[in-house]
Amino acid sequence: MTPNNDTIYNRAFLDLSYEPMVVRIPDTGDRYYWFPVGDIYHNMNASISWDTLGFKGGEVALVAPGWQGVLPKGVRRVEVRTPMVWMLGRYSVNGKPADLAEANALQDKTSLIPLSRYGVEKPQPQKIDPADYPILRREDLTDARKFFTTLNEMLRRNPPQSGDAILINLMREVGLHPEQKFDWDAVDPAVRSVINIMILNSRSVLCHTL
Repeated sequence: MTPNNDTIYNRAFLDLSYEPMVVRIPDTGDRYYWFPVGDIYHNMNASISWDTLGFKGGEVALVAPGWQGVLPKGVRRVEVRTPMVWMLGRYSVNGKPADLAEANALQDKTSLIPLSRYGVEKPQPQKIDPADYPILRREDLTDARKFFTTLNEMLRRNPPQSGDAILINLMREVGLHPEQKFDWDAVDPAVRSVINIMILNSRSVLCHTL
């Protein structure tokens, strides 16, 4: 492995359940950039970059499945496969202090704008309530109830792809299918026992690895 010394990053995790998000890329001159967009299952859905959008930059609207609406003139539509997506933007740098300052200035001009606030001068950042999302801490990875309840909620928010149909149908047997809300207490006690044993084994492997 080698260090990445010619790139600076921009990271974002987005929830498009309520409305599209407009990505605004400034004119980068001759500087290369790449903003890949992937779904919650880590499949890349789109590439916003110098070779797809151009060095002059522009605006792209990330749209969740099933959204119907009209986008502002000049804003390109990019449909993603799940409502929750990630974006890991990159701007190229040559390592010189002056060049880094210029790249940082481009980062400051790069923005994410909720569609409902598009065209508003100096739109305020969107307020996010952490309580609206499931939280899974590191220590929860070995808590069967917490882990599978969170897994089910994320599957319900982000429907799996058709290629996962066999695995997803197996989940129906224990109430994990995304078409139903998971209830740990409703799972057969014998099945819960097996799941807990699996979790204990994974905890042993995790501790050994650490």
